[in-house]
Amino acid sequence: MKGINAYLSVEEADEIISLRLREMDELRIFWEVLDENEKEAYLIRSTEQLDRLLIRGKKADMSQLLMFPREGMGEVPDVVLTACAFNALGIMNDEIKEAAQKQVNIMSALGMIMPQKTAAASDVLQPKKLASKTAMHLMKPYLRGGFQIV
Repeated sequence: MKGINAYLSVEEADEIISLRLREMDELRIFWEVLDENEKEAYLIRSTEQLDRLLIRGKKADMSQLLMFPREGMGEVPDVVLTACAFNALGIMNDEIKEAAQKQVNIMSALGMIMPQKTAAASDVLQPKKLASKTAMHLMKPYLRGGFQIV
C-alpha cells in the first residue's frame, strides 16, 4: 500500500491524527472507530486526490507510481504526509455529511421534520480540489500555477 497507492500507512496516519487533533475532536473519534481496511481505503482515495493536483517539477523516478517524491527530494515530505492524512479525514467527513443529509431528506419527505435548505447553486458548481481545506493549504507550496475554466 504505502508507496504504491498511498503516501501513508494506516499506522502513520493514526500517529499524525492523534498528534494533530484533540482527543475529543469528532473527526479523530470517527477515524479511531474505523477498522484498518476502511482507513486504508480513505488513505488510497486521499492519495488519488493529491496526485490529481498540478504539482511542480518532475517525479524523482519516472517509474514511481505516485507523484511524490519529486526530483531532488529524498523522500515524501512530512507536510505531504500530513496533507494526505487530513485529506482522508476530509473525505470521511464528506461521506458522513452526505449520509446525514440523506437521512434528513427522508425524514423531511415523510413529514417528520421541516424541509431543510439545500446547498446554493454556486456551492454545487465549484468543486473542491481536495476534501480538506487544511490539506489544500499544506499542499500549496508544491502546486504549479494554473487556472480553471468553469
